[in-house]
Amino acid sequence: MDKAIYNHVEKLLRDYPKLDKYIEQAVASHGVLTIADNRYIYNLKASKEIISDCLETCDEITLQIISELYFKPYSTATITSLPMKLHLSRSQVARRRIALFKELQRKLGW
Repeated sequence: MDKAIYNHVEKLLRDYPKLDKYIEQAVASHGVLTIADNRYIYNLKASKEIISDCLETCDEITLQIISELYFKPYSTATITSLPMKLHLSRSQVARRRIALFKELQRKLGW
């Protein structure tokens, strides 16, 4: 996976819990929506839907890994500390995360 795509998917996951707030702010901040505003709001909604679909199809352990690493504010969990908590190896945790990233990449069309 390309580093730029990896970083973008990681940023999307970190922003996922706040996407509803971003959408509300985008709609509320403009009295009249331009084409650029509509495209921005559409992309936010599409990203949220794709991430939701991927999270619904993944297993509990992968969901817990993603939640610990990306959804918790000020999370201190790392890819090295998480395996001890989940009773998995570091490579198993990394493989599950990368599998979800690749699925997101495929669904996003990159």
